[in-house]
Amino acid sequence: MALHWDLSKIQDYETLCWIKEEEGSTLNPITECLIWASIMVDLDSIKDLKEWMWRLHFLGKKAELVYDGNDYRTFTEDEVKAHMGLTTNVGTKTRHQFVQRWVKILKADCDMKTRHLK
Repeated sequence: MALHWDLSKIQDYETLCWIKEEEGSTLNPITECLIWASIMVDLDSIKDLKEWMWRLHFLGKKAELVYDGNDYRTFTEDEVKAHMGLTTNVGTKTRHQFVQRWVKILKADCDMKTRHLK
């Protein structure tokens, strides 16, 4: 399924989400990363800042999607807050479903990385 998104409900989205260039505009890298992060956090929109930040903190290093020129980092609270109103077609899951999904992923990862040990 393709990922669809809408920026029109973000305050000042024309200047926040788009970088003007000589031959048009490109999507702001923070905006693009937040769009894709919606899949990781299992939320269809940024309307509850606390829940977004909770899920990003839960994911820890797995949520380090922003490259700042030197290293990868996670989103700041201000970056997420500025994008309030972003919507996607990601299916929203409850916090319990989100945690269960990631525990299963992390368990499988740990099992794979330690299967050679006796």
